[in-house]
Amino acid sequence: MPPLHTPSRPRRAALLLALALALALPSTALRAQAPGVPIHEDGAEKQRILRAAEALKEAGKLRTRASLHPKDAPQHCALQLPPARNQPLPSSAVHEHARKGFMGIGTLYLCQKCDHWHTNTAGGYAITADGIAATCFHVLADSEVQMREGYVFAYNDAGEAFPVTEVLAANQAADIALVRTEARGCSPLPLSTDGHPGDPVFCLSSPKDIRGLFTQGILSRYFRDPRKAVFLHVTTDWAAGSSGCAILDACGNALGHVASTRTLLWRDENPAPKDVQMTLKQAASARELLQLTAPK
Repeated sequence: MPPLHTPSRPRRAALLLALALALALPSTALRAQAPGVPIHEDGAEKQRILRAAEALKEAGKLRTRASLHPKDAPQHCALQLPPARNQPLPSSAVHEHARKGFMGIGTLYLCQKCDHWHTNTAGGYAITADGIAATCFHVLADSEVQMREGYVFAYNDAGEAFPVTEVLAANQAADIALVRTEARGCSPLPLSTDGHPGDPVFCLSSPKDIRGLFTQGILSRYFRDPRKAVFLHVTTDWAAGSSGCAILDACGNALGHVASTRTLLWRDENPAPKDVQMTLKQAASARELLQLTAPK
């Protein structure tokens, strides 16, 4: 058996000094992230949101999904919105604005298989400091889950839950709904219609309950769909559960929000695995949102 390697005396001294310094450093020096940046725990965060929503339900503060269906909402509400920012920011600062402005929309529900409460969550973002938030029309209108009971709530990036009291305005063609929540002291995201293809864009979302995923891409184009609403195509990544999350520009303004995805195949009929695929990421436009809120 070969002899074990023994470090030289100077080497041993250096190792001991490094160990002593590491033990003497404050615990914050051993963090993986910068100060203020959360380390996400997906399952624990989902449970925290569930418990917060259950507490609101037990206090009788939540309205049912049926009573907040956006089809019954008006098509206009005048709001005073913050002005758009015009100074580009580091991407880390855009992330911070996205976190502070996040205001997701969820459903607390009983399924048809058990007697436990569940949550189904989507995205959204504050547009005023007193708790008015934007999300997708389909977040409030559609549900793939069969529910015996369902109640709507809002929640922020910290996992705090708030009642949703009314749908202020909605546009189904543009996939936009504006809701009033009881959240206060929000950090609203300004709206901007000044995007240009090729500009960097960002999205903070929770695809498939993967909390706080921040992605970057570019604005690809604006287009008008057959229902005459203007949308964006962008290349930021998202997945199911991201609907309603803001698409931000480099200044921290919302250009719109996540609406849908659509996969294009090289062959539309009988596609084979080798076929080229492209996924179009479609976002509702701040232009349409501003038309819902502008004074008449």
